[in-house]
Amino acid sequence: MVLLLAVTAVLLLYPKDSLTLWLVEIVAAGTMFQPFETINFWFQSQVQSKYIAVAKNSVSLLVAGIRIGLILVQASVIAFAGVTLADVALVGLAIALVYQNKGNNLKLWRVSWQRGKKLLQESGQLVVSSWAIFIYSKIDLIMLGFVDKTESGYYTVAVKLSEICDVLPLIIASSI
Repeated sequence: MVLLLAVTAVLLLYPKDSLTLWLVEIVAAGTMFQPFETINFWFQSQVQSKYIAVAKNSVSLLVAGIRIGLILVQASVIAFAGVTLADVALVGLAIALVYQNKGNNLKLWRVSWQRGKKLLQESGQLVVSSWAIFIYSKIDLIMLGFVDKTESGYYTVAVKLSEICDVLPLIIASSI
């Protein structure tokens, strides 16, 4: 669904920009692996986040090495987008493997439409709030994107670097 929405938005906003379309398609494809984060939340609820942290850090080190290699060979931006997709996919796979190795079985998972409906009803306000926060946090980037893509890129990097300061409180809150 997110992949379809992202591609549609790019087609509407940048109809003649095939590079942007390719980049969005590749990076948005990573949303297919987000359901594995459910396992991460389960490990957090069991106060066993260390297993997921080791798996994610291992993948991050591998991907960082690949990115350095791509920089050295002056690879295209499409290659970097592909590595971003591979990163998300490998993290999902690593999380699933850790889950299986701890004696759990993904094959036993079943969909409960009743429970899903109940959870959606209970979380409606949270979903609206999350969307509002997301839009609020990205609207400046969208406005910059219409002006100059280079400036938008600089801004994105600066925001990501400043978000590093947000990680420590999240780690402490998750651990407590």
